[in-house]
Amino acid sequence: MMTLIIFLVALSILIFVHEWGHFIVAKLSGVRVDIFSIGFGPKIFGFKWHGTEYRFAPFPFGGYVKIYGHDPMEEAEGDKEKALEIAKDPEAFASKPFINRMAVVLAGPVMNIILCLVVLPLVFMVGRMQPKIIYDKPIVAEVMVESPAEKAGLQKGDLILSFNDLEVAVWKDLMTEIMLHPDEQVTLGVERHGKKIKVSPTIVLKKTSGQKVGYLGIEPYEFDYGNRAIVGKIIKDSPAEKDGLMQDDLILAIDGKKTPYWSWMEKAIRASEGKALTFLVQRSKEGGEPDQKVHVVVTPKYNEKYQAYLVGISPSFDKDNFIMDKHGFADSVVLGFGEFKSLLFKTTEILYKLFTGQLSLKVLGGPFQIAKVTSSAAKSGLGEFLFILAFISLQLGILNLLPIPILDGGHLVFMSFEAITRREISHRVRMVSMQIGLAILLALMIFVTINDVDNIWGFKNILESIKALF
Repeated sequence: MMTLIIFLVALSILIFVHEWGHFIVAKLSGVRVDIFSIGFGPKIFGFKWHGTEYRFAPFPFGGYVKIYGHDPMEEAEGDKEKALEIAKDPEAFASKPFINRMAVVLAGPVMNIILCLVVLPLVFMVGRMQPKIIYDKPIVAEVMVESPAEKAGLQKGDLILSFNDLEVAVWKDLMTEIMLHPDEQVTLGVERHGKKIKVSPTIVLKKTSGQKVGYLGIEPYEFDYGNRAIVGKIIKDSPAEKDGLMQDDLILAIDGKKTPYWSWMEKAIRASEGKALTFLVQRSKEGGEPDQKVHVVVTPKYNEKYQAYLVGISPSFDKDNFIMDKHGFADSVVLGFGEFKSLLFKTTEILYKLFTGQLSLKVLGGPFQIAKVTSSAAKSGLGEFLFILAFISLQLGILNLLPIPILDGGHLVFMSFEAITRREISHRVRMVSMQIGLAILLALMIFVTINDVDNIWGFKNILESIKALF
């Protein structure tokens, strides 16, 4: 329930900013705005002020402003004489010069982009907890067995200098590039024993934390690298709970082999193939007595969702391996602008790859994934929530500029065509184009929603749950 509430709060903020952009520029341009609505559907409550009705509707997955004279033919219900009368009204959108109309349409997505630019400095001022390791040089600490990295010849101790000729100074830079280039052969500039060489691995698409991203198979790849194998949460009715593992247990070894890091311990469990494992754990006694070392035998169970043998534990948040990335006002402005440029570049790069077929649509997240990420960010702190809000706002702004009918970018295409050719596009062509654009967006929404459900819950698990009811 809390996830839904946080998601709706974030969505309402983004919608309000977008629609307010259209609204305020329309007002400044002398265009009459009849309705400003947050949400779709029948009005729950509202009020009228300065000629505009402000209303709240029950379905918060959107919002709109009703601008007078935006489509005179539609507003006139097909009556050509009435449509012409509306179009000539000084308060109508259609009667304004091209530059004013363009400004009104652009204002929505531009306000979302501006929101991102304004919020990012606040992120650095408030601060975010970040793993220390992401600010270190990308020196390979471990190469996973049968991973793309191993197949390409990457070795422990390699210092990665570049990714497709792009310099990567720290792990954060490298991990971002890896995640954004699935199913692609890349070129890594590597320093090995003082010599510079080139390595060309093919990054694969892998599900990580419920989302499919690029995977290379080097450590530290996951943010939990460097954390000791300390048990955080134990899943109810899991092998860990049944066999006696406890929260805060420090796992020292499995079947006699040391597990200094969580990732090593996880790898041993996944390779068990369901055989019982003997965990050597360091456990604090109650009452503040000295720690004791005990052996716990746990039998991993195959998990259909993650397609791996698991015991049902998650890592503990080891504060020693995290830092609060917090800065003063001046530095935050500089860092925020730099982050904005980076996010802008990455978002446009992803869109380009999606439209050119270089990137699978399977990497896209829909409403469930966004809700999950937004909720997790809110739980992590205000800084993390603001960052996700800024990132989604930027994406919303850029997506709305795409030349797809029904989006703001589609309206700009129509207006530009009319301004260049001096010919008005017929109402029928507009309507057909809008219906096609709506069909494309609905198809995309259905696809990413299905992708979300499969990634987060897994269709196989859902079917098994339904079978269990009968």
